[in-house]
Amino acid sequence: MLKSSLLGSTILAGMIVFSGAASAGSVGAGSSMFVKMGGTFRHHLAMQSQDIREGYTRGYALNVDEAELKISASNKSDNGIKYGITVELNVNTTDTKAADEVYAYLKGDFGQVVMGDQDDVTDKMAIGGHKVLVGRAGFDGDVADYFNFGSGGTIDGPGVDETSDATKISYFSPRVNGFQFGVSHTPDDGASGSSFGEKDNDGDYENIWGVGGNYSGKFSGMKVKLSATYEFGESESKTGAKTEGDLSTISIGGSVTSNGFGFAAGFADFGDKGQSNSNIALGEDSGSHWSVGASYANGPYAISAGYFASEKAQPSGSGSDTTVDIISLDGQYKVAPGYTVAASINFVEAKNINGTSAEVDNEGTVVILSNIFKF
Repeated sequence: MLKSSLLGSTILAGMIVFSGAASAGSVGAGSSMFVKMGGTFRHHLAMQSQDIREGYTRGYALNVDEAELKISASNKSDNGIKYGITVELNVNTTDTKAADEVYAYLKGDFGQVVMGDQDDVTDKMAIGGHKVLVGRAGFDGDVADYFNFGSGGTIDGPGVDETSDATKISYFSPRVNGFQFGVSHTPDDGASGSSFGEKDNDGDYENIWGVGGNYSGKFSGMKVKLSATYEFGESESKTGAKTEGDLSTISIGGSVTSNGFGFAAGFADFGDKGQSNSNIALGEDSGSHWSVGASYANGPYAISAGYFASEKAQPSGSGSDTTVDIISLDGQYKVAPGYTVAASINFVEAKNINGTSAEVDNEGTVVILSNIFKF
């Protein structure tokens, strides 16, 4: 950790000094690559009111939601292959890792290969209602940071992938007649960076494959996108016995945008991943979710509305299904280059949040005001 922090601090100091004489976002040319730097800072004022207030009694919070520095280096070979690396440094005071995503890529007529700690093709290609939402994207933003969703396995957002930034290799094909496909392989979803000590019997998933396809085209001035993804892998166990459900997640979605208007929808199903065989026999699954969103943008202003719903079956004797419904209303205004203010109002209803026969429901409202800076 000390070595990683020192490396991150050294890179940061060097980039800041070197960028003093460069234009915004551009650091300069090194001995072998052209280097660019960017970053993000988000500050929140969040207010909430909900039925289950344990841990949330104050009713408001101020948070630095994100603070990140992104450094990219790239070049092009004589035979036309573009190559490069990207390092996203975590600079928030509460971050426990020096870096978020660290990866390299090769890009040419053959498509693109991405190697390292980066999201897989299912995350990159999946489309849901959140894709057209503005500001902090409503239910895909920060609602779960301020609302009590309990301990019953509630699905509180539209994510589809399991591996996140675990170390992997991905391939994205060239786009042909609007169509593109991709595939990712992740040996262990608990391994990232130099995780030489990561074991393959500690309850993570292993031998994970993510596959996806999408389409992008224009019809009568409308831009249309469609997607389908599938992620699958094996559940690890200390004995090697199949004691729980393997990873198996599918998603489909699509979006239409035209003249400032946008509409998107998506669905995902998680099968019975991670559930014990005994609970699967009692009817438990890992749930599914669907979402829709609509937006309008005009100049520096943009507004959107979205709806998210999820459902997870509990085993017999543990009450009714655990469900979540969120209605999100968002707006944003671009104050100046690199500076945006945003507001999000979210109406949340969650039922049987702890997955028990003594059912606990929670209902409330979360309001988030954000200052977003990017360079």
